[in-house]
Amino acid sequence: MNKNKFGQLLFTLCLCIAGAGVFDRAYAGAAGTSGMGIVPGCDADIYVAHANRGLLEGRREIVANQTFIRKPDSVLEYTCFVEMLDPIVGDAIAPIFSESDAWVGKEVPLLANAPGTAMIDYEMGPESMNEALAATVILHAAEYIGTNFGHTYLGGLADVGVGEAGVPCNVMAPVWHEAKSFDFDREGLFLSFEDLIFFDTRLLPVPTDDTGITQGIIDVAFSPGTAEGGMSIPPTYNIDYLLAASPCEPTVYTGVTTHIIIAPDRVGELETFEDGVCIAPGCYYTLGGDYGAAAGECVR
Repeated sequence: MNKNKFGQLLFTLCLCIAGAGVFDRAYAGAAGTSGMGIVPGCDADIYVAHANRGLLEGRREIVANQTFIRKPDSVLEYTCFVEMLDPIVGDAIAPIFSESDAWVGKEVPLLANAPGTAMIDYEMGPESMNEALAATVILHAAEYIGTNFGHTYLGGLADVGVGEAGVPCNVMAPVWHEAKSFDFDREGLFLSFEDLIFFDTRLLPVPTDDTGITQGIIDVAFSPGTAEGGMSIPPTYNIDYLLAASPCEPTVYTGVTTHIIIAPDRVGELETFEDGVCIAPGCYYTLGGDYGAAAGECVR
């Protein structure tokens, strides 16, 4: 094997070794930087704080929604179903059918083409339908309404005197007028996390006393370095990074070690560098020094 072919083979082997070690290790921090300028990319404490903050926000919104969005009323109440059965079905319709006296003392022919008649004398009584309704439909409908809607309209929010059941039914219009006249309590509905530990705004139709918000969750959510209490964490603006004259700092080191062959002459040398990224617009990451420093920096 001549020297040229041997040199090419050795160079190819070095490239393979270097390529295999481009991502040979990753860790939190960059060697050679002494911790200066390192931006942590994944912090378990921050994750836990955000997770608990999200839990608090979600539970507070559920409490507010279930307070403002009222329990629906029964359609049977809005249509005066129970109150209409007696006067409409029992008194007005039943005499046409089961309570009819058309078959009292009624003589009817047995056959159309043969002589002979039969006398029919039967009636169920003028109150038969009312009694049947009272023992069946009215009984169970009233029990259903009383068990599931034993409160005033709008989930217990409306006054007792809203609407008047009967014929005609005057319930839906006044209840709707009452509903659109209510406004949510801005001060009593949107409370802080601390307030919701001991107070539940879901009072109607039956009070609820567990918001799921505790002091322990609040303590974890508002860890050191963040705002305490209140409706939200004050935002932090980094508008300076978007300006043309803004600095290229900070340099974010990824923790990935990169190996590059530097070959100013025919014989190359394997150099090790710390990988990094730039978050400022228009900046890019350069290798450290004259291809010799361990960590680079962001420049424009």
